[in-house]
Amino acid sequence: MADALSITALSMSNDMQRLSTLSHNLANATTPAFRREIAYSRPFVEHLGSAALQVTLPQFRSSIDQRPGTLRHTGAPLDVALEGAGWFELLAEEGPVYTRQGDYQLDARGRLVSHGGLPEMGSSGEITLGGGAVRIDNQGRVFEDQRAAGQLRVLNFDNPQALVPAGAGLFRAPETAASPVETPRLRQGYLENANLQTVAEMVRLIETMRHFETSQKLVQGVDDMLGRAIRTLGEY
Repeated sequence: MADALSITALSMSNDMQRLSTLSHNLANATTPAFRREIAYSRPFVEHLGSAALQVTLPQFRSSIDQRPGTLRHTGAPLDVALEGAGWFELLAEEGPVYTRQGDYQLDARGRLVSHGGLPEMGSSGEITLGGGAVRIDNQGRVFEDQRAAGQLRVLNFDNPQALVPAGAGLFRAPETAASPVETPRLRQGYLENANLQTVAEMVRLIETMRHFETSQKLVQGVDDMLGRAIRTLGEY
């Protein structure tokens, strides 16, 4: 009985973490280039071959869905979307970070920076513009009034699943090597949408809530049964 309660309690804990993940995905449904987080648990069948069926199951895990999102036209000259694989490199205080969000702007020094103010690391360092007409071609080369101003640095990773979320659409790469994309494909005046379907995430959210409610009723039922058993034993 105790094992059944432990299994149910762990399942409810996983459901709560899954609800948090799904809520986070839905909250970022309109965030450019957002990568949905996939929540999953270790399958029960994997534990059946263990020497002792102790309750250490099923542990909650998550991974980042690396599939690209669709593109939407904005018309803004500093908006850039990546088609296919690749990541932009930004420079944070702690070191380089990577993103697919191409909603750039100019800071007070004329540097091309992310929406959060982090400078874009071009192939030759920071890209500085003077306020003229900007054109970014499909290979990431930046021109201002027909003058070459730099090139966006686009990288790929040996193991994208090893990227670690750093918040605000940023990732760090402590355990995977990066290499420049030889022929990047970019589109000026576009942004990449989040790679999730709101309706599908809502369905998963409702399913998880129903599963949590069912587990909760099971725990309450077991608790009532134990209470009646204790009262019955106390009568003898």
